[in-house]
Amino acid sequence: MQRTMKIAACQMESKPLDLRKNIEIAKEYINIAKQKEVSVVCFPELCLSGYHLVHKEIYPVSLKINSDEINEFRNIAKENNQVIILPFAERTKIPGQMFNTAVIIDDSGEIAGVHRKFYLWDDEKHCFRRGDKFMSYSTSKAKIGINICYDAEFSEPPRINALQGAQILFVPSVWSFTAEPRWDIQLPARALDNSFYVVGVNTIGENACGKSIFLSPEGEILKQAPVKEEEILICEVNLAEVDKVRGKIPYIKDYEEGLFDQI
Repeated sequence: MQRTMKIAACQMESKPLDLRKNIEIAKEYINIAKQKEVSVVCFPELCLSGYHLVHKEIYPVSLKINSDEINEFRNIAKENNQVIILPFAERTKIPGQMFNTAVIIDDSGEIAGVHRKFYLWDDEKHCFRRGDKFMSYSTSKAKIGINICYDAEFSEPPRINALQGAQILFVPSVWSFTAEPRWDIQLPARALDNSFYVVGVNTIGENACGKSIFLSPEGEILKQAPVKEEEILICEVNLAEVDKVRGKIPYIKDYEEGLFDQI
C-alpha cells in the first residue's frame, strides 16, 4: 500500500439518464486525474445515470457488474495504474431488480469490492433493493470503506469500517441543499470519531449542494469544492497520519465491542 497519495473527488454533474454521455464525462475526469498523478478517483452517487428515481426510466440505464461498460473502466484503471470508485445503478439477474451500488476497481483492473447502499433514502426504496453489509476493501493504494450518501448519516457504518481497518472512508453522494447543514456536521464527525480520512464526493444540479470535501483524521477540512460548480478536487493524503492520530486520540483502541450486547 502507498503511504502518500493523491486522491481526486470528482464533483461531476451527471446528465439525467444519458448513460453514454456520463461515461464519456467520467473518462475525461479520469484522464485529467491521470495527468495530475492521482492514485484514487471517486465519483458521486449514481453518476452514470443521474439521481433519477423513476424505476421504469432508470432501469434501462442500469448495468450489470460484468457489463461492457464496467469492463471499460476496469481496463482504464489497469492502464492508468489507478483505483476507480464508480457508483451506478446495478442491474441484477432478476428482471427489474436494482441496487444503488459503488464498485471499487483496483489498479490491476480487478474488482476489489462492491458496496450496495444499505440505508435507502425516501423514494430510493421504490427503485432499489437494500444492500446487506458494510465492509472495508483492500486495494493496492489503501484499505477503504464506502458509505453511499445516507449510509454515512448513521454512526455505525463508518465505525464498522474503521474496526475493519479502513484508513479512508469515501462517501459518494447526491446530498441536497436541505440537508447541507448535516453534510457540514456529520462528515467531519465521522472522520474524527473514527480517526480516518473522509472523502465526501457530492454532485451539483438535481438540488445537490456540491461542497465535495476532504477531511483529516481529526475532522479538519483539508480541501472543499464550491457549491454550484463542477470540479476535480485533488488532495494529497498521508496514511501515516491515521496511525499518528489513533495514537494520540485512542477512540478505536478504547472501543468496547460488547457495548451493544445489552440492547
